[in-house]
Amino acid sequence: MKKKIALITGASGGIGGACAETLARAGYTVLLHGCHGLEHAKALADRLCAEGCDAHAVCCDLADSESAQAMCRDILALYHRVDALVLCAGVSHTGLFCDMTDEQWRTVMDVNVSGMFYLIRALAPGMIARNEGAIVTVSSMWGRVGASCEVAYSASKAAVIGLTRALAKELGPSGVRVNCIAPGVIDTDMLSMAPPEARAMLENLTPLKSDCGKRCGHACCQSPAEEEQGMLLFPGEADYYRNREGYRLVPCAQGTLLICPG
Repeated sequence: MKKKIALITGASGGIGGACAETLARAGYTVLLHGCHGLEHAKALADRLCAEGCDAHAVCCDLADSESAQAMCRDILALYHRVDALVLCAGVSHTGLFCDMTDEQWRTVMDVNVSGMFYLIRALAPGMIARNEGAIVTVSSMWGRVGASCEVAYSASKAAVIGLTRALAKELGPSGVRVNCIAPGVIDTDMLSMAPPEARAMLENLTPLKSDCGKRCGHACCQSPAEEEQGMLLFPGEADYYRNREGYRLVPCAQGTLLICPG
């Protein structure tokens, strides 16, 4: 029986890396995407291979259509298919909305939204032809409620939710599952850039305190490893509509939104 192939974007980051580790240990061949963090993706792939997993680093600039398409062509030429596409890559921008430049706005939208479009457009046809496959997008709690001084990021993550729900309806009849995960507060490099007062505010807004958060001194934080346990519901063939303690599932067709506890 052939191993299933999973492509994880943003695998050099906390959530993407944790997801790649879990899928690799679950028996997938994992393709760890990185761009500016490619060396981190390569290091993780080497570590997983040393454990006996099948992991390989791949590279493209998600903001560039040609670069994204070239990576997909290379993957399909070598592996012939992608069974699970997990879209974790993302960038943020913090600042007053009226001070944002065109370039700053485009960077957030190009990576967070257009990058998903490029990869799904390239890889979904194969899933449709096989009448099976799974696409998991990563949004954010800010995509649901918005965040002051993170307007572009919030708008991009709201777009991800809309994309997922609409695409689930379009691809569902072809046997392709499309779902979204909207994380709360996760202890990643992106969060580490937040000033202490912002982290304190997030802690006050978070009713569920994580054991990991208590260990690292930030009671509002989940670890990426805790996060991906919920994400693993979607690429697999288990009953991914089931509820889990600490998670709330909001279905739209099969475009389930997994709201992770913050």
